[in-house]
Amino acid sequence: MTLQIQAEATGPIFESKVGHTMRRAVEDAVTELVERGEQLLHQKLRRGPAGVFLSTAEAAPGQASTGNYLRNIEGITDNLSGLIHDNEVVYGPWLEGTGSRNAPRTSFKGYASFRKTADQLEKEASNILQRHVKRLKAKID
Repeated sequence: MTLQIQAEATGPIFESKVGHTMRRAVEDAVTELVERGEQLLHQKLRRGPAGVFLSTAEAAPGQASTGNYLRNIEGITDNLSGLIHDNEVVYGPWLEGTGSRNAPRTSFKGYASFRKTADQLEKEASNILQRHVKRLKAKID
């Protein structure tokens, strides 16, 4: 499962003398969105003391599974783009509810954790970007 964050820094303000500073604000906002996405996924996938989400070391004694899904979630940023993925864990689509085995073979519909996280990040993106722009604007003034 993957979640992509993509920003564009185009227009007159990015071509002005403060363009580099504004671009940096957008890059910082993308980085914060990726970190926030990782945080949200960790909250959503931490359902109980055991299960495929928690490693053996994190679960209560005698209640751990051998799963490692939560441990495989990773965020990457590069300039104006970010990516959160699960390192292509084979059962990732099944946990998300998009796998071929969800509907026809089992009643488990998935947790939709990546989709819910994407929706939440969409709601928070504007505020995060505005905060970074205001912070850098204060440095310029």
